[in-house]
Amino acid sequence: MTWCPYFLARYTITNAHIVVYSYHYLLDPKIAEVVSKELTKTSVVVFDEAHNI
Repeated sequence: MTWCPYFLARYTITNAHIVVYSYHYLLDPKIAEVVSKELTKTSVVVFDEAHNI
């Protein structure tokens, strides 16, 4: 069975303790609606490269 990388990543996020990805995925409303919706309200987000925000 071959896994689709997109759906594998979405599944993995729900079970991960730490997720590292570009801040664009969290701050761009169009992308965040799809990619970041699995993050909970208790998630901690650390921005590297925050000077670019």
